[in-house]
Amino acid sequence: MTTRLALPESEDQVRNLVQQITNEQAHYHRPNDSHYFLARLRSFFAEQLTRIAGISVSADEITLAPVPPQHEGDFALQVPLLMRDMKRYRGEILPALQKSLSESLDPQFPASCFTTLVLAGPFLNFSVAKANILPTVLKEIDALRESYGKTNLFAGQRVIVEYSSPNMGKSLHVGHLGTTLVGQGLANLFSAAGATVFRVSHLGDWGTPCGMLQIGTKMFHSDPEVAALRSSPSQYYSTIYARFNEAQKENPDLREQAKEAFAQLERGEPEAKSFWTTVRNESSEEFDRLYAGLNIHFDFFLGEAFYEPYLQDTIQHLLKTGLAKQDDSAIVADLEDPDGKEGLRNVLLQKSDGATTYFARDIVALFKRKELFDYDLSLYVVGAEQTLHFRQLFELAKRLGYLENQGTQKNQGTQRSTECAHVPIGLITQKGAKISSRAGGALGAEELQQAIYERAKAQVDESLSEELEDERIAIAQQLTNGALFYNQLLTATGKSTDFNLDKILDMRGKSGAYLQYAAVRGKSILRKVGEPSVTLENIPSATFESIDESAVALIKLLAQLPDVINTSCKQRSPHPLAHFLHEVGQAVNHFYQRVRIKDLESPTKDVYLHLLRGSVQVLSNGLHIMNISVPERM
Repeated sequence: MTTRLALPESEDQVRNLVQQITNEQAHYHRPNDSHYFLARLRSFFAEQLTRIAGISVSADEITLAPVPPQHEGDFALQVPLLMRDMKRYRGEILPALQKSLSESLDPQFPASCFTTLVLAGPFLNFSVAKANILPTVLKEIDALRESYGKTNLFAGQRVIVEYSSPNMGKSLHVGHLGTTLVGQGLANLFSAAGATVFRVSHLGDWGTPCGMLQIGTKMFHSDPEVAALRSSPSQYYSTIYARFNEAQKENPDLREQAKEAFAQLERGEPEAKSFWTTVRNESSEEFDRLYAGLNIHFDFFLGEAFYEPYLQDTIQHLLKTGLAKQDDSAIVADLEDPDGKEGLRNVLLQKSDGATTYFARDIVALFKRKELFDYDLSLYVVGAEQTLHFRQLFELAKRLGYLENQGTQKNQGTQRSTECAHVPIGLITQKGAKISSRAGGALGAEELQQAIYERAKAQVDESLSEELEDERIAIAQQLTNGALFYNQLLTATGKSTDFNLDKILDMRGKSGAYLQYAAVRGKSILRKVGEPSVTLENIPSATFESIDESAVALIKLLAQLPDVINTSCKQRSPHPLAHFLHEVGQAVNHFYQRVRIKDLESPTKDVYLHLLRGSVQVLSNGLHIMNISVPERM
């Protein structure tokens, strides 16, 4: 893992680490479509359809969806490209494909491979022989192990994921958890899909609040109640900030003092710079501690201050191009649409007192990141309440000729494009209401984490009382992180996430603990029963054909992991993977109920052991992408 460059001071430092990360990730093993059964099957279908339809059909244009239990077949084939002429598609192309598959002489996919071929409206439903799909998929899992499921969908692309992005001198509250957890999940997903990923936290470390903290610290640092919080920088500075806000209501002159303190920081005066550096470093260290507990790392903390030197040049450029204008003594970006259809409005870039806004710093960051990272895709994992802000940001970039519609720029002469996208994060609620602390303010992220940990620890103490305390603590922490990540990533981006403490650790419900336990139980069976004594190559086809249907349902799911990872990336949301893993967990548990492996004889026993090992691998790989680890026991 790369050593994070905590608070870079220069472009060269950033460029050097960007190159280091690029070099490291270039050496990662990247499975491609040829490694996966369903991908090869799609390619085979594409060849058949190209011949039948008389037009080029690519594998990417073919969808293979699981067939619901009440219908015939394992998978449903559909080709949206060919459905434009629905009459020909249903009356000619699909019947011809059905006939072609029933007569196939292809060595990899002969006619005997397809045990069911049924036309069902715009679908061709088909089943694959057990002796074909079972050993093939299990061999793939066994060969790739931790890499199984990874794809090359985004190979060669560079992706920035900006997430968490707390403010200097303030606590991480539950509002930050959504962006932190989803951002980590998305970064892991795009890495699994072959992209070179840069994990960035956009630290709020510039602006008048810096001056407010400096003046407030001078005023309140000796207060006994405030001084007692000094060992916790976030609580200490948050309390000072709150007290300053109260004090300025009675004494408006304090606001002017804060502005002057920030102006001194902008001028680089030693006292202001020293105070700012201390607060920023203390905040960064405290954030690191929380992130470490969640097993999260960032490659860069690139704060707003990093982009400050480029602000005035950018604002002057916007004025010269007519995209910004003077409004009294302030400067605004002129985004108003003459017909009002876009619903945009002018945005303040520089206040009348000369102070710049975070919108101005965001537009500079957008351009500067392209220069430093040369990214293809930049994802802003930020609260849904910032949707208008990002529409305005991308619109201004578009009008500068930097981005096309929908935040995408096609680079002339190449196939690369530059895209910026907002991934909206909804509220975190409890029983449908916004979570707050007992004092009535925003609940701290650590408070929620601690509440979950205490419940997890109680569960572990009850079930593993004989284990050492250190081990029980470690398992409880794994369950806590599993509860946090899974509950959040189960929710589609943009929607609210409800944290029901009674449900998120329920080992029988839709929870991280349910999936962790399914994998742990599989590990336990493998330890007790042992590894397979016969390789897949040496198991007769007839043995595969006689296995229990619960095993067939499970293998069909295991084959889908690469597709689900790609789907999650395309949707820019981890929730498809989260729901898929729950399906796998259910299928694994159904398999446990149906099959008692230890009572069977070889080679049937070996088939099930291979399947069990593959199931544990898929659960572990999927959970790892969701930043959830699997304990050895629970």
